[in-house]
Amino acid sequence: MALEEKVRELIAVGASIAANNPPEVKYHIIRARELGADDAALNDAVDIGKQVRRGAASKTDAFALSLATTPVQRERGGCRKGGGGRGNGQGDGCGCNGQKAEQ
Repeated sequence: MALEEKVRELIAVGASIAANNPPEVKYHIIRARELGADDAALNDAVDIGKQVRRGAASKTDAFALSLATTPVQRERGGCRKGGGGRGNGQGDGCGCNGQKAEQ
């Protein structure tokens, strides 16, 4: 492997934070310390993970808001319940015209 194991663990710390996975954060911080990572390196990894998480959350929030504030037309068959309106994206159904979606 091209990366040192300590560097791989620091990357895993940031990725675990970005993924909101506390058990993995703990595991990778402990492992990184065992491999010689100091406080400064761990703080950098934590900060990078937080930045990635904030960026992803911000984009997800904006995407959800755009869907909530504009009409969205679902693809035909998107409703697992069947039926549900004309599907014109105006909040009157999913547009599946009563066809059951494949499970």
